[in-house]
Amino acid sequence: MAEHAPPTVPADGVVEHASVRYEHSDVEAGGVMVFALGLIATLIVVSLLLWGLFVLFSNRETARKKTTLSPAAVDADNQLPEPRPEQIEDVRDGKVSLWPARARDYLAPQEQRLEQGDKKAGALKIDDAMKELSGKLEVRPKRPAAATRPPNQAASGRPISEKGGP
Repeated sequence: MAEHAPPTVPADGVVEHASVRYEHSDVEAGGVMVFALGLIATLIVVSLLLWGLFVLFSNRETARKKTTLSPAAVDADNQLPEPRPEQIEDVRDGKVSLWPARARDYLAPQEQRLEQGDKKAGALKIDDAMKELSGKLEVRPKRPAAATRPPNQAASGRPISEKGGP
């Protein structure tokens, strides 16, 4: 290991070491100031450009929105053309529901047909149809638990070599 000279203590009390020195060519203060002033000037120019764009677009939008009508003007014909959307009257009257009466009226015959059956169409009551079909439908035989195989390498999606290894 290299030996260093011990620090010397001059008469003024400031400790100096021969291998530790001040680097005189680190950074020039003038260069740092020029960079900072350039950065500030660039930020000001960009900010002014953005502000100018904002004013330009705001004035364009204001010109587009100008109208000769008074704010209280209302169209005389506020009815939608025929055919009107469903429930428009309910919306106007404030009677909006998630299950509208029209849907209930439409689905009521279907529900009644399922519950009571329809002899003319040959439809049975749902309970009678389930009883009639019980025991007539084929059911797959239940596999014994030992017959099921655990997944192998092929199930992982990886290709298998001919030797059986990955």
